[in-house]
Amino acid sequence: MSTLPELPEGSSCGPEDQTAELRKLLMQTQQKLKHSQDMLRQTDREARSASRLKKQVEACEGKLHEAASGQAHQAQELSQKLHQAEQALRTAHARLKDRDRGSHLLEESAAAAEARAKSLEADLASEAAARAATAAAAEAAEKELGSGKSKWERERRVMAAEAAEAAKASAKRIEELEGLLAECRGRVAGLGEGCGRCWQMLDEAQGEGRSAKMHAAGIATGVCGIVVAACYIYILIQKRQIFHLKLESEKLRYAVAEAQGGVVLQNGAHSTSPEGEASKASVDTATSEAETNEALASAEDVAVPSANGHAASVPGDTFAEKAEVDLPSIQSPASALADTLSALSLATPAVKGYKASRLQAVTNELDNVPETEAHEPASAKEGDLAVGLVYDKIMEEHVGPPSHVERPQRTAALVQKLKAAGLAARCWTLPPRQARDEELVLAHTEAHVRHIDGPPKEDEWQIGDNYYTAATPIAARTAAGCTVQAVEAVCSGRVQRAFAVVRPPGHHAECARAMGFCFYNNVAVAALAARRLGVKKVLVLDWDVHHGNGIEEILYNRGDVMYISLHRGNGFYPGTGDVQDVGKNEGRGFNLNIPFPRGGFNDADYIAAFDLVLEPVIRAFAPDLIIVSAGFDAVQGDPLGGMNLTPQVYGHMTDRLSRLAADGKLVLALEGGYNLRMTAECGADCVKVLLGEKPVPLDSRGAWRPAKETEHVLAEVAAAHSPFWPVLDPLSSREGFSRAWIDYILGKQAEAALQLRRSPRARGVL
Repeated sequence: MSTLPELPEGSSCGPEDQTAELRKLLMQTQQKLKHSQDMLRQTDREARSASRLKKQVEACEGKLHEAASGQAHQAQELSQKLHQAEQALRTAHARLKDRDRGSHLLEESAAAAEARAKSLEADLASEAAARAATAAAAEAAEKELGSGKSKWERERRVMAAEAAEAAKASAKRIEELEGLLAECRGRVAGLGEGCGRCWQMLDEAQGEGRSAKMHAAGIATGVCGIVVAACYIYILIQKRQIFHLKLESEKLRYAVAEAQGGVVLQNGAHSTSPEGEASKASVDTATSEAETNEALASAEDVAVPSANGHAASVPGDTFAEKAEVDLPSIQSPASALADTLSALSLATPAVKGYKASRLQAVTNELDNVPETEAHEPASAKEGDLAVGLVYDKIMEEHVGPPSHVERPQRTAALVQKLKAAGLAARCWTLPPRQARDEELVLAHTEAHVRHIDGPPKEDEWQIGDNYYTAATPIAARTAAGCTVQAVEAVCSGRVQRAFAVVRPPGHHAECARAMGFCFYNNVAVAALAARRLGVKKVLVLDWDVHHGNGIEEILYNRGDVMYISLHRGNGFYPGTGDVQDVGKNEGRGFNLNIPFPRGGFNDADYIAAFDLVLEPVIRAFAPDLIIVSAGFDAVQGDPLGGMNLTPQVYGHMTDRLSRLAADGKLVLALEGGYNLRMTAECGADCVKVLLGEKPVPLDSRGAWRPAKETEHVLAEVAAAHSPFWPVLDPLSSREGFSRAWIDYILGKQAEAALQLRRSPRARGVL
């Protein structure tokens, strides 16, 4: 509403003039209002027209986008078809190359065998002459023995008296040791009552909710358990001494009987026949071997590790006699002599001819197996996951010296264990194949591939720590190819998980060098082949006791394939794998090493590494596929590793990794593991978990006792990798990790105490 204009002071305008003025102002205002309304209507029309234009533009853009998408899809389909055609062409060329290469190698092997056969005939002739000379010397020795018989008769009575005296002393010592055992058993019974009182205190403290009293009672219970364990160890030592004394007494009894003119047989009779000496030796050997096997059943196939944990030799197999599963394909050193001698080019021409024909037959059988063929499980159980198993006997043709720990029985024992336990029948059988050149050069140089494929030089069957035979190129290619086959089966969806039972191992093989029993890096080749198949992120976890220097070298600059290794460090073979080796360029933060500084670490140390460091990092990395370098040489009793893991912990690690991989895509490939029985047990536990079974519970008495060095190593790893993985920031400082470590140990201790209390077996021991 407008105000009336003020008239000038002193003006003489009357009311009529003011009314005219007001009417004039009103008309002007109406004109401006009409003009404003016209402008509003015009603006509204322009807005509606702009809206229509916007809709038309959006419709045009949608049509253009659909057209572009259709063209891109068609282009992608054409590109895929072109890629498939190129891949089929490369596959055909590769098959032709493989067949040509195999025939060329066999021809060279046959020529070498024929050349060596001539020199061996001369060796056999000289050996026959040596045997004749030995027979003549033996005849002369028999004559001298007859002349000295009277002297032996005089000394026999003295020996009988001495042996009788020693037998009495041994019997007296045995009585003393048995008295000590009875006293020790009484002390153990008293300690058992003390443990019972400790459990009662722990129950009372738990009921009252007093944490200090619970802690004291828990410590007292643990001390009692340690004392009881020490007593049991003392009892075992005394039993061992009694066993040896009884064995010595038995030998003295034979000596007394022999000195008296006869030999004691197993039924107590005497023999005075000319064959008495041989009978005594056979009886004594049979008795001592039977008792020794019974006393040392838990220590079979165990050797002291070498200084650097590598390339140690073991005297022979002791697996087949005491294993839970009959393994007919595992031979003793004596029965396996023909195979080992042929690998060393020392066998007879007949044996070499047999080996060459056998290698040719297996190679032909391998060429006739279609690559796409896979056999369904023969007896799958309800709820079993689809697990692929790939293995080829041709890898057992790679045979080295008789005492070498990397022997064909490693894979044979594992496969026989899986068959005997019914696990192999529950798995898909994947067809084996050899790795192609284009797959091997993903991780190796072309010169390295040509070097491994080349024929072995004369008298150069062992190069460094690798032995080399005519079958080595085919075995090495098959090991790498089977690992790639397992990865392809999982990536394509044919199976959910897979296990490649392969040898020779691969994680030490570098880009241009074979070492550590390894020729091609099976797992690295498979990981890079998975990337070529379209897998975005791949995790390689290596739990072999030796650091996988070859995998680290090949993947050190990559950010799409992460490498994690749990191994024995501090100069242990191969001397690599430090905490500060975190990767380079795009691979910084994607190379994680956990080096345990000495031997003797157990399940608790590996579980702590998973709980505090590995699982958070793996979740943050979020791999689409996990490949495990599954070496089992950190298990207790391995002749090289010197660690103390149980077979059950490998099942637990497999279970954790299967839950961390996308859709459970997990592939295991065999690396090390040189105790035949323990390696077979470890592999069987892993396959059970792959099939969907729950892992066997760990020993609760040691599950919460990681070594003090483990805390230092994990703290160092967290500090080194916290710049790349924010999930480790709370553990990056020494104080933060110490708090987390204490909380972790207390939680594990409480969990173990509850498990121990519920365990009937543990109650019986205490």
